Amino acid sequence: MKRFYILFLLTLSCFFAFPHSIIAQNIPDEGEEIEVFVDDHSTVNGPGRAPALIPLTASYYAALSYVEIGFLFNVGCVTITLTNLATGNYSNAMVDSQYGSALIPVTGGSGPYKIEFTIGDGSSYVGFFSI
Repeated sequence: MKRFYILFLLTLSCFFAFPHSIIAQNIPDEGEEIEVFVDDHSTVNGPGRAPALIPLTASYYAALSYVEIGFLFNVGCVTITLTNLATGNYSNAMVDSQYGSALIPVTGGSGPYKIEFTIGDGSSYVGFFSI
């Protein structure tokens, strides 16, 4: 019983020793979801056709300044171009979708951004977000 009481007091003292704001700062933000669209040049949708399946998702995390890409299934190598529309700065990355996700750092400063995804089969997708 004495050991339990000492352990309880030690745990309680650790809880009050750290301010709640420090604990709250270590919780990552949820991320702003980026809506990704099928690029108009890559697919032809006619009458009676199902909407195109977009094989990836993207979210921007402001606290760490990166975009997380999630792949719904393996589509092979994907070329990603991230462009700051205000300054014209851009960066390219090539990732393999077999890993399921990828992190792309955003280093171009604040402003509106365009993110483009080109898959090996030629299909392409685009999304927009702001910092």
